This record gives sequence, structure tokens and C-alpha cells, in this order.
Amino acid sequence: MSGTADIETALGLVLDPSLAAAGLRVRGFAGPEDYVGLAAANQRSRDGAGIEQVVTAEAMARDYAHLVNCDLDRDLLVVERHGAIVGYVRVEWRDLEDGTRGFTAIVMLDPVHGGSGLHAPMLQWAEDRSVAKARAISSRRWSP
Repeated sequence: MSGTADIETALGLVLDPSLAAAGLRVRGFAGPEDYVGLAAANQRSRDGAGIEQVVTAEAMARDYAHLVNCDLDRDLLVVERHGAIVGYVRVEWRDLEDGTRGFTAIVMLDPVHGGSGLHAPMLQWAEDRSVAKARAISSRRWSP
């Protein structure tokens, strides 16, 4: 895949042309080298929401190394502007004690881009990815 549109289509999210024209693009997880940018976007998002919690690349790498029901190559979407990470969305699932499954979407976006129109497609991607994961997971029930 060579073009941004091809990459976006493969990931299941195509940005509005005005967002692409502003230098925004989406891509998949590139590996450990992304943790610094992901942590920085996470921190800016938390700071903008008034959440007093420090997020570091080291802690994120440690936490992400132990994810169980999240395939970072398929369940993490990175948003960049001119090559710098400005946000991301990640989905995961877990079995609940009542025998059902819960799906979680984590959406982090630098507040500078809060009114850009990125939230809606990020949330839609998370919903679509969660539905696809739900369909792919066996129907087995977890028993406490």
C-alpha cells in the first residue's frame, strides 16, 4: 500500500479530505517506537480533561506488553499530523463475571484537535472494530 487512502481503507477508517489536507493521517501501530508519541498524546488528552495522572512511554510499554485481548497490529489506530502522533484509539475485550463480554474503546486525542472532526470517525472505527472482534470470538462462556 502506498497512498494514505489505501492505508486508511485497509484499517477501516478513511478521513474526510479536509482532515487529510490539514496534514492528518491514520496508520497502524509501528511498534515500540510509537510509545513516546502515544504517551505524549495520552498525557495531553488527560491534561486537557483535567486528569492529574502522569503517563510515560515506559509505563505504556509495560502495560501494552501484557494486553491479553488486544492485538496491537489490528486493534490500535494511530492518528498523526505531519508525522507527529496526536492521538490514538484502541479496543479490547474481556469476559465478565456474568458470562457476557465487555468491549472497551480507549480514545485519546490532543485537545488541539478536539474540534477537528476526528472524534467521530475514531469512535466509529472503535465501534466497528469491536463488532468485528465480537463476531470473530468464539461463543464460549467464561465461568468464574
